[in-house]
Parts: sequence; C-alpha cells; structure tokens
Amino acid sequence: MKVAAYDAGAGPRIGIVLGDRIIDAGLDGPLAGHLPDWSQHEARLAALDPATGLPLSGVRLLAPVPRPGKIFAIGLNYADHIAESGMGTPERQVWFTKAQTSVNGPFDPVQAPK
Repeated sequence: MKVAAYDAGAGPRIGIVLGDRIIDAGLDGPLAGHLPDWSQHEARLAALDPATGLPLSGVRLLAPVPRPGKIFAIGLNYADHIAESGMGTPERQVWFTKAQTSVNGPFDPVQAPK
C-alpha cells in the first residue's frame, strides 16, 4: 500500500496511491498521527475503489511528515554516490543531521540560500 500526503486545493489530506490515482483515505490530521494505529485502517483502505480517486497529475504531493522531530541520515551509503563524491568508501557509517525545515514535497522546488 502506497500512502501519500497531498493537496487537491482544499488543504493537506492523506491518500492511498493506486496506479496513477490517489484516493482520499478519510483520515484527518497529519499522517504521523495515524501511524501508531495504522493496522486499524488497513482493511478499509485496501478496499477503496480507484475509480473514486483523483489523477495524481491533478494533485500536489506533499512531504509525508512535514516537520519531523529529528532527521538522521547516512551519507556515502551506495557505490554511485561514493564515486560521484570522489571520496573513498568509508570504513564506518557516515551520519549527519538535517534541519526540520529541509523537508520538502517530492516535486517542490528546493530553496538554496544565496
């Protein structure tokens, strides 16, 4: 099951992506608030009819968790990235953090300081 946060013009919603359509999940509030009890929603959401959804091309996909508490990431964690960086393969994981404000929707412009 693919879950997405989206906006079809009336504010943020949670939806289920089926093919090239998104179906409103009927859940209010942010996605993160529903994760602890997600199993209670799965059967109903799996039965949603794709015909009732909207085309993905007609909605704006949002960041699934807009302001997470902490973001920890691992750098240089695959061969292509190591090669493009010109650095050697690290002996241990390279961890770094990101600011909450770095979270973005998948097709939103990335704001870079001048």
